[in-house]
Amino acid sequence: MKKAAYIFIAIILLFPATNLRGQNRKRAEKLFIRAKEKYRSGRLNEALRLTNNVLRADTAFNQAFLLRAEIANQLGDTLLAIKSYENFLHYDSTGFPPAFYNLAGLYFKTGQYQKTVSSLLYYINHFDLHTLRLKTRAQTLLKKGIVAAEIAAHPCPAAFKPLPNDINTLADEYVNFINEDLDELYFTRKIPLKTENPDERRFVEKIFVSRKPDSVWMTPEILDLPRNTNLGALNFSIDGRIIYFTGCYLPTGMGSCDIYFSVKQGDQWLPPHNAGPNINSPSWDSQAAISSDGRIIFFTSKRGSGFGGSDIWYATRNRLGGWNEPENAGDKINTSGDEMAPLLFGDNSTLYFSSTGHYGLGGFDLFVTRLDSADHWQEPENMGIPYNSRYDDINIVIGLDARSAWISSNRNRPDRNFDIFYTRLVPEVAPEHLIYLKGVVLSAKDRKPLDADIVLTDLETGLQLDSTRSDALNGTFLRVLHPKVNYGINISRTGYLFLSKNIDTRNKNDFKSIRDTFLLQPVDTGSYTNLYNITFDFDKADLKPEAMPELKRLLHFLKKNPQVKIEIAGHTDRKGGTEYNLTLSQKRAKAVYDFLINNGITGERLTYKGYGFQKPLCREETKACDAKNRRTEIVITGVKKR
Repeated sequence: MKKAAYIFIAIILLFPATNLRGQNRKRAEKLFIRAKEKYRSGRLNEALRLTNNVLRADTAFNQAFLLRAEIANQLGDTLLAIKSYENFLHYDSTGFPPAFYNLAGLYFKTGQYQKTVSSLLYYINHFDLHTLRLKTRAQTLLKKGIVAAEIAAHPCPAAFKPLPNDINTLADEYVNFINEDLDELYFTRKIPLKTENPDERRFVEKIFVSRKPDSVWMTPEILDLPRNTNLGALNFSIDGRIIYFTGCYLPTGMGSCDIYFSVKQGDQWLPPHNAGPNINSPSWDSQAAISSDGRIIFFTSKRGSGFGGSDIWYATRNRLGGWNEPENAGDKINTSGDEMAPLLFGDNSTLYFSSTGHYGLGGFDLFVTRLDSADHWQEPENMGIPYNSRYDDINIVIGLDARSAWISSNRNRPDRNFDIFYTRLVPEVAPEHLIYLKGVVLSAKDRKPLDADIVLTDLETGLQLDSTRSDALNGTFLRVLHPKVNYGINISRTGYLFLSKNIDTRNKNDFKSIRDTFLLQPVDTGSYTNLYNITFDFDKADLKPEAMPELKRLLHFLKKNPQVKIEIAGHTDRKGGTEYNLTLSQKRAKAVYDFLINNGITGERLTYKGYGFQKPLCREETKACDAKNRRTEIVITGVKKR
């Protein structure tokens, strides 16, 4: 029991049973003495019964209201505790000033924030709070009440629906991840275990997945992970091929709970690996969240040198693929309370987390913070009602549509177990619209899936922005695209002609996510590919800086495949005369030829030719068709046997 509680109890027990009125005065006095004895011995239910009998005998026995308030509070009967404090203060507003503070705390706990503020203002303004500790805690609770009242006065217009009973059970469920199509939901279930000792609480945690082929979530299945016991708090890489999760008391652990990862090979998860000493510590480490480019990992830890019980930390990936030393996310995010459940959205600039330290509605509240132009996290914003409640709203998962959200909360359970709820985000707390590229890489020869290297380059700067490899089993990959970037997409695999695409998200506010199939041509005579990222200004044949990444890819391909000979073919759109277009396309093809010659490719392997408008890919008189026809191609004209 806390020291403050002992002091409070002592005050109650020292109250003399005086000023009793009515013919039952002596009986009430005797009952009150017995009630105090039961309270001293910890027999709270008996003490409560006797205290109620005191108040039946004399409804003005004010000390009994005060004792009943404390008993009810310890028994968890918050409403009875509130009623008892209110009764006490009705009869005596000066005899025990801390009753105003205690009542304010109960008002806050039950979501009565205006009453919280009123009770504290009276307490602060009418009594001498003779110690700094009393003043500080009263002012802190007052500020919490003011903030909570403001939040409660402006709820968001969003529905909040529990998921079906197949997902939400009497056990605790915590949402972990939703896929890009919003039809696979992953969550952790905390399953109680029966024990011989009823006071011993034991449980096991397992990871489940529920699928929604149409409009209804199916019965969840246990995720087929090696050793799916005492695992939870999972997250995936953006393409779903690396899973990060928390494992507790495992043989390879460094502390009570550690972060692990497992890689998917085909349709099987490989045995998990500990994330290593730069992520895990001798303390508790959990709840990993990986950035969409795989270069940053956020997680929760109770290691030393933090700000409170549990803090949010992050680490960046080094050149060897491991993790650098982690850093604390800083005092804007972390407090003297607990911060948990980081969720870094796919834009890598919007962070969601839960906290007991930032002012909110009670328990754990959900917050959002965003990176500013200097890459600093802004002051976290409480997400408000209905995303938060006076109970524990412990974590949030947001779909790549930037509007669908799933939240774990214990608000609907009388036993305070956690369930999963679905909601929609209002713009004020939602991340920016996200663009993504979901592709499938196939062989153009037989349509078989290929595992290929995918590289995303900023054509303006020439910098590589991201890279991945398509899945060997089904050829799929998924990458996030950011607005205001002119992307060059390059896909390559040994034995195949590389393929390039251009995706320009600049000045396109309505740009939509892309789903596409990419066919790789085998290295064989007659195979060809378009060099979409080699473009020219109007009436010009000079190579632009944006063409350099593509030219270097072509150069790399020819050096890696010295047996290959190619023709560089230039094509124009329908505009302009025949001779003009032939001459212009010839000059443009020669510009690429000259670049390759100047960088070490021998002339015997290269030819170039301008075709003008002789081989259009389409004939519609539209800007889109014109852009498609303006192109540079390479065609394999011969493959020398080695």
